[in-house]
Amino acid sequence: MAEFKVEKECVENNIVGFFPGLGSRFQYQDLGDALLRSGNEIIEKIYLDAALAMGYGDHPEKMLITPETLPEGKMERQGFIGASFLIHNLALAAQLSAQAKKQDHHFHFVAYSGESFGIINAAVASGALSVGDGVKIANFFTPYILLASEKHDDSFSQSILDYY
Repeated sequence: MAEFKVEKECVENNIVGFFPGLGSRFQYQDLGDALLRSGNEIIEKIYLDAALAMGYGDHPEKMLITPETLPEGKMERQGFIGASFLIHNLALAAQLSAQAKKQDHHFHFVAYSGESFGIINAAVASGALSVGDGVKIANFFTPYILLASEKHDDSFSQSILDYY
């Protein structure tokens, strides 16, 4: 009699990744460092690449939103929050993938999108932008919107105007 071997069927689910806009940033308070310290090398690299792009060198913990890391100037603080928001979203996506793999769930992102600011996340997650370039864009995005509605005389605001 022939013996039948039943193998677990691997089904890969195709999904679309969707990132929130800056209106969701209120939910991103007191995040702590759990993602950065999770031991996930992809997440660690995301934070490190962001820190390098922001000029913080080999200090990925400076991308965490804490009272110690928040810049004092209003415009620079908004830029930092935008950059950190982007990084945290990318880290959450990497954690989701790692958890799914760990639980033997298989999925494939066929596309990424986002609401408003979330489009920057989508561009980075899809590989259209590097983490560093995404962070630089995110760092200027929110302050630029504020500049469009107000006048600011600080040096960070002037650097945005000069860049624009």
